[in-house]
Amino acid sequence: MLFISVISLRFPLYYLVWWKMIIATAVFGAVFFGIMMLWNKIPEKLSDSKTIFIIALVIEVILIWTVSLIHGKDHFGVGDYFIVYYSAEEMASGADLTYYNYFMVYGNNTLPMLMLSALLRFARLIHVDTFYFMLTITTSLIVLSLLSAYELLKGYYKKIVIPMLVFLMICLPVYVFAGTFYTDSMTFGAGLISLALLKISIEKKAKYLIPIASLFAVWGICFKITSFIPILGAAIVLFVFGISKEKTEKDKKNKIICILVYSLIIILLLGIVRIIASQNPVYTASKEKSNPLTAWIAMGMTKNGSYSENVEFSDSINILSTKKEKSDLALKYIKENLPEALSIPHIVKKTQNNFASGMFSCFDYTCPDENGSMLYKLLDPGGTLYGRSCQYTFCYVLIIYIAVTYGSIRSLILLIKRRDKASHEILSFPKVFADISMFGIIVFLMLWESNNRQLYNQLPLLIMMLFVNTYELVNSVKNNNEKK
Repeated sequence: MLFISVISLRFPLYYLVWWKMIIATAVFGAVFFGIMMLWNKIPEKLSDSKTIFIIALVIEVILIWTVSLIHGKDHFGVGDYFIVYYSAEEMASGADLTYYNYFMVYGNNTLPMLMLSALLRFARLIHVDTFYFMLTITTSLIVLSLLSAYELLKGYYKKIVIPMLVFLMICLPVYVFAGTFYTDSMTFGAGLISLALLKISIEKKAKYLIPIASLFAVWGICFKITSFIPILGAAIVLFVFGISKEKTEKDKKNKIICILVYSLIIILLLGIVRIIASQNPVYTASKEKSNPLTAWIAMGMTKNGSYSENVEFSDSINILSTKKEKSDLALKYIKENLPEALSIPHIVKKTQNNFASGMFSCFDYTCPDENGSMLYKLLDPGGTLYGRSCQYTFCYVLIIYIAVTYGSIRSLILLIKRRDKASHEILSFPKVFADISMFGIIVFLMLWESNNRQLYNQLPLLIMMLFVNTYELVNSVKNNNEKK
């Protein structure tokens, strides 16, 4: 994270002046830390108030719905989203796909399209407007991810959940993504939701929640595989960290059984989804003809790893007719460009393109014909306030990176200093699993095609990491002041 923070500060995206952004981030961070110091002085009865949390949650829902309705129903923007959603509507209506050939190339979006079509078909079956139905789903995911963060942090960091919610409220890209129904918004916080349900099922012996927890995991995996990274991180921590913490063999056995059942149900549900999907001719044809996963790894091997700087490779693989030809070309491309992929300039450029912005490429979903709406002004490159939004969102995400960097260094120092104690006695469960998950996200993004948008569905995890590490810093400062 230190490397990511340094590269992001030195090479911010969208023509931001690096030295100005260092100053702005320092000011933003100082204000944020000052607010957290004041918040820590508020009595726990208020700072951990469920009533205040619910009121803030309701305000967030109202804001999302208000902005989404003003934004309108037809803001498809550019990129894959329009094709995927339009095709889902055609599939739900029983019509032939206009963009059939798209799925013969980009097979990664075939299953999400089929799942969207099933949701749209269900909405029509119960006579609900599809836009309102889908907006309810994306809003529910945001609410559930915040409730899940509350559950995961309970018993460790009580006072930070309300500030977390407020911090999400001031994240501008959320108001664009919530009204779009693509893989990013459809998996927002899915990993955290699944983990929170698993945690409740273990601690409260509510075994009936395990299938629901597994269902959310499968939902996330089918829409976007990166949503599985926090689950994988937590699984590692639960086995290595959580189980060792249990005092009795019975409790250890219970936790192991719950995790195994959870995992088996995920595997079973994924198998069922694949079997059902394989009945669809578009899915089966896509599996045979579409680009292999290695195509996205190959794309990330040169220049800054983005599609826009690797169009030539993308075009050359897209025109091939068989999966074998595509796999052979991708592997050849990977071997030829391995030296560049391991070079410092490439790593720097790819890090910059993945992390050096807090816009999360949300401008893909804004349109010039939105009659000067506030979202267009703020978040579209043609908007009058776009430059300011780039600066603001950059500071927003950079204080997360810096807080995580501090937390990682602090954890390492504590582990070295207190080698005589077990790790679960030194570090909290949320801290360890969040760090491992973040490591997994970084590895994935540095191997895959680079795109800042890939961070969006992990935003609840990022915000949780910010507040966990800031809370520890605030307490450290408080304890030092009390000793003087």
